[in-house]
Amino acid sequence: MVKRLSSWCLILAVLIQTGSVVAATDKCERLKTSLTYRQEKAPRDLSGVLPVVVERVNRVLDGVVDVEVEWDGGNLHGRVGDHTVKCRVTRLASSVREDGTAEEDLDTDEHGRPIVEQCFHIPFTILDTNECTLPVGHPMRH
Repeated sequence: MVKRLSSWCLILAVLIQTGSVVAATDKCERLKTSLTYRQEKAPRDLSGVLPVVVERVNRVLDGVVDVEVEWDGGNLHGRVGDHTVKCRVTRLASSVREDGTAEEDLDTDEHGRPIVEQCFHIPFTILDTNECTLPVGHPMRH
């Protein structure tokens, strides 16, 4: 029994670390858009990810007041594959009322407007690059 439990804990830890499991209390929904980059053009740190995510959120969602990106950089950093960037978006309540936002989920911003905070996962894909075909002098060229 102890061995089975420890194996289950190890599997769960791996799933959580890779982003395959989202906490039930998280209530994040997938943003109806995605970001795709070639490996050599992919953002490498938060300063590269933040403007891209903020711009995409503002393009896809109405009534955006603020975007907070929750990303430690370790799971993306130019690594080829599919990733997820998590962000918390503060929106005007009038923009999300149709979604069934409950009164208790509402807050008020510094301008007295009713707002609501939502969590979104943004799919982020980094495509492999053949480093041998990059221009001479490119830092990733072999």
